[in-house]
Amino acid sequence: MGSRGLGGRPSVAMRVQLASAETADSLADYLRRCDCSVSRLDPFTVGASGPRGHVSQRLELEGRLRVWRVMYPDEQFLVLT
Repeated sequence: MGSRGLGGRPSVAMRVQLASAETADSLADYLRRCDCSVSRLDPFTVGASGPRGHVSQRLELEGRLRVWRVMYPDEQFLVLT
């Protein structure tokens, strides 16, 4: 099991809030296919860390989100951390 942050939540490099649970599922599936560590923090929020071994997991995730945005241009999301 992964490390825990404040409030017992999984420790993640980034939290992303989406407009629907279905969109959150789509992003979580995509990030898992990219070898990212993913957790659902609530129905609309995905927590993620980049693939192990990358120096900057946040930078890696930002790149993955740019690609996902091109794949799904109509989907809106907000990076919380």
